[in-house]
Amino acid sequence: VKAEGQGEGMKEEQEQSEEAKALNKEVDELQSRVSFYQAVVAFVGTVHKAVATIEGLLRSSTTTDVVEAMHFLVAVYGFQMEVAQQSLRKMLLLIWSKEPSIKEAVTEAYRTIFLVPLEAARGSKEALAETATRLASLVQGGNIGELASLEQVMLQLAGSGHLPDALVLTLWDNFMRGDHSAGALVSLSAAHPSLSNLLAGPLKKVLLSAELPVLLRHPMRARCLCDIAAAVPLEPALRPRLAQVLSEVVMHGGGGDDERWLPATEAALNAMAVALPEAHVAYGSVLRAMASHLFSAPGDEVESWRLARFLHVLGHSAVKQLAVAEGMGADQQRKQAAEEEAQAKSGAKDKPKKNKDEEEGIEAATGVDAVVQETRAEMARELGERDLLSEESLVGMFGAMVRSVCENASNKYSDSRVRTAGVLALCKLMCVSSVYCEENLQLLFSIMMTAPERAIRSNTVVALGDMAFRWTNLTEPWMSHIFALLRDADAIVRHNTLTVLTHLVLNDMVKVRGQVSEMALCLEDSEHRIQDMARLFFSEFKLKQQGMLIYNLLPDLVGRLSASQVEEGKFRRVIKSVFAFIDKAKQTDGLVDKFCSRFRASDDPRQWRDMAFCLANLNLSDKGVRRLCDDANFKAFADKLHDEDIAGSFLQIVAKAKKLPKAADSKADAAGGGDGKSAADELEEKLDQAMQSEEARAAALAARIASGEVIPEGDEGEEEAPAPAPFAKKATAKKAPAKAKAAKKKKVESEDEESEAEEAGEDEEDEAPARKALAASNRKSGASRPAAKGKPKKIASDDEDEEDEENAENVDTNSKRSSQAAAKPSAASRSRNARVSRA
Repeated sequence: VKAEGQGEGMKEEQEQSEEAKALNKEVDELQSRVSFYQAVVAFVGTVHKAVATIEGLLRSSTTTDVVEAMHFLVAVYGFQMEVAQQSLRKMLLLIWSKEPSIKEAVTEAYRTIFLVPLEAARGSKEALAETATRLASLVQGGNIGELASLEQVMLQLAGSGHLPDALVLTLWDNFMRGDHSAGALVSLSAAHPSLSNLLAGPLKKVLLSAELPVLLRHPMRARCLCDIAAAVPLEPALRPRLAQVLSEVVMHGGGGDDERWLPATEAALNAMAVALPEAHVAYGSVLRAMASHLFSAPGDEVESWRLARFLHVLGHSAVKQLAVAEGMGADQQRKQAAEEEAQAKSGAKDKPKKNKDEEEGIEAATGVDAVVQETRAEMARELGERDLLSEESLVGMFGAMVRSVCENASNKYSDSRVRTAGVLALCKLMCVSSVYCEENLQLLFSIMMTAPERAIRSNTVVALGDMAFRWTNLTEPWMSHIFALLRDADAIVRHNTLTVLTHLVLNDMVKVRGQVSEMALCLEDSEHRIQDMARLFFSEFKLKQQGMLIYNLLPDLVGRLSASQVEEGKFRRVIKSVFAFIDKAKQTDGLVDKFCSRFRASDDPRQWRDMAFCLANLNLSDKGVRRLCDDANFKAFADKLHDEDIAGSFLQIVAKAKKLPKAADSKADAAGGGDGKSAADELEEKLDQAMQSEEARAAALAARIASGEVIPEGDEGEEEAPAPAPFAKKATAKKAPAKAKAAKKKKVESEDEESEAEEAGEDEEDEAPARKALAASNRKSGASRPAAKGKPKKIASDDEDEEDEENAENVDTNSKRSSQAAAKPSAASRSRNARVSRA
């Protein structure tokens, strides 16, 4: 019994030990699994951080960096991470790059992600359905730029033969089942000839089917169908049916105020211009039908959404009719040119070669062909303007109504939808006719600057970009108001404004001067896409005229930013970003003289600090540092070194200059027996002497104040500082009397200023001579300035000559200085007194 009990106990212990081992093993497995999951989470977090960093390389100026970054992002997409989908959209915009290797890399990336798995599955139905769904997801949530980029990628894939016909037909089937994203993708791809021929059969079947009314009930599906109809060629027998369908989309009454019908209406009008041979007839019938239905209602009450729809159709149909007219003129020019070329070839056989060469030389010298083509194009434009907006035309009849809707004098059209559609129609009619544009330009700018609706400001600035391209002379005096929208409170308005101005400036449609400072502020915008657009602008802008354009505008840019009292930290970040685009040593050294002259043109210590900061951030060569040592430049800032910030900036220049290689002239000077000083040593010595002189002058003034002496205004020890020792030896005997006369003249002037200040204090009713001079100069400048034509009541055009702006500012600045000198000490004196009082 005892043995049996011991055996059972040992058995129980063995079972418990086995259970403990199993439990420990299970715990170890769980711990290993937890460690693995923790490592996975850490790895995913690391990949997310890496993706954020590598996405920045997509904006790199080095082609290999961009291509390798895309390869990495394609590899990340295979793990189905959320960040990969966002990176995929950012890669889309690179399809517009000028580098062929980058464009090919984008196309290859999308082929690898979407089409390679389909090829591996050998085109099975499941793979086709999955690929179609993944491609359609790219359309969802995409903006205009992304959709345009996706269209270009699809065309590239179709052109290279990598886009299977079976996939396009699968997308079409999904569209017919109600997936409008798939329909949008089909419409983006239908522009390729091979795909348009492929879709001609299914489109014909839909137009003749009984399912068409159901398809047209949804605005997004109706829009996709119109886009596809514009790209796919149809038989002439189907054109009446297509015209009927497009008219139904334009005049669709269902849905009421659903704003998604406006893009569908635009798509239908676009399809009319492309697919119908007599588009003007279709436009006229649609406008008459809508007008009769709109204005035949009993009473004065008109539904807002119907009026907005009518204004939208009116403006867009006018633009499309003008495009059709100009397109017909261009086709006639091409046909006539081809006929003339054929006749020239046929007649060349009967003429000797010498006569042919002589005729070609005469035509090239006189420019006969160019003049004839330009005349024909001008006649086509005049015909479109005269016929479209004349009082007898259908569109011209409603021109006055559009203006009254925009003015809204009686508050009858206060609905935001009506106002937005009315302003957009006004902009489109102004793009058609120069006369109509000139009559309403003042009204349009007043609306743009005062409209509370974001959509109105955004649409107007985009339309003004088209007007500036078409009517350059009319819009040029108003460009400053367009630049002002870069400070709009809404990010979309700022982005649209920057996009429009980038297009106009880079295509030489607008002459920029100091206004480019507003675009420089966009480098520090709160929106990252606006920052990216501003960097893109400056990277392209620096290439114009081999960098001379941005070099010539840089002083005005800095001056305007400094004078506008931008926050100092923001100013310095903007300057660092802009200076990165100045990479030529000759241009950098040339900016020294321009920035030093700005010290003399201002009495504001803030602007002195800004100019010193700009000089410190230039990559100066030894030659540029020697320019700072010149007497004319050094005297401009020598008396400002009492400011610690300014002194620190120049010491930073010295520290950077000491790292430069020793110049050849310094080596030759040392070899010839000279002191062999480098430019950095020379500048440092002059800075030390100037700062010691300032400290001595401040100490002397403090001693005079401590002794109880009353320091009169203007007598603060601001005599001209003695020249540094190396330059004092070089002074000739002839210059000494001149310096003495200058000092004497300065002393007399200070005494005169002191007496004038005392007289002003004794008799407050008498006006100071400086103020009289200021008023006289203002009256003179105001009388001599011609009155601007066509100024609005609130928004005025800046058609004064911008070249006279700087002169006027200098006159006002000098007058202001004289008035301040008669009444109070200078800014430098006040700063020096403050330092003495702190001591």
